[in-house]
Amino acid sequence: ADWQTAFRDPATLNRAMAHNYAALGTVRKLNGDRKGARRALAESIRRMPGRAKSYARWLATFWP
Repeated sequence: ADWQTAFRDPATLNRAMAHNYAALGTVRKLNGDRKGARRALAESIRRMPGRAKSYARWLATFWP
């Protein structure tokens, strides 16, 4: 299928993983795991430094 071909492209896979780590960070933050949220969001930022939403979510982990 076409989606299988798309995920063989390293850039596409990296973007998908960045999004997944951002989602994981969001869930961890909502569940009270700030340290885990920071780790997941930092990985998202490392994989896709241009994604501003990940920076905002990372900063939010420092607020109560």
